[in-house]
Amino acid sequence: LLSLLVLLPGCASCGLDASAMKDRIPPRAVELDRLNALAGKWRTKGEVRMLGLADPIHTTGTSEANWECDRRLLIERSQFEMGALGPMSGVSVWSYDARAKRYEMHWFDSFGESAKGTARFDAKKNTWVMRVQGRNAITDIAADGTIRILDDDTLEWTWKQYDAWHILKFADMKGRSVREP
Repeated sequence: LLSLLVLLPGCASCGLDASAMKDRIPPRAVELDRLNALAGKWRTKGEVRMLGLADPIHTTGTSEANWECDRRLLIERSQFEMGALGPMSGVSVWSYDARAKRYEMHWFDSFGESAKGTARFDAKKNTWVMRVQGRNAITDIAADGTIRILDDDTLEWTWKQYDAWHILKFADMKGRSVREP
């Protein structure tokens, strides 16, 4: 909406009407359809190895990813039990930037972390490959992850989190998500 408000004064002088303005709205990118494999309700089990902890954290959780904004955004809401760390909730937003020709993703969670980055799909490996940068309550972070599509109902994922310079690994996570009926 803000971009429309910025464009309106300039368009008023060029004689566009609402119909002409509507014709300038870009079509939904077909590349977004690739994200359909991630949509739905999921049950997750995983393991988190964190710097400074002797034993891994075993995590369980659920998530639901739904299309929003005329199927231009895939928004996932997650709830996890993180062992001794307690419950955590998170929201991820996936989109496709047609001008930059890339998938973008954003993450926010109840532990105070936020991150944004890009993703690409490796068709040979049937795997999403993600790279993000962000921050938590302590420091700036960088992370790399994968989501391998084993079949229509099973995802296998990894996530490695580092300091912003990719020198010190803070966490190494892996797990499996199974679609709920």
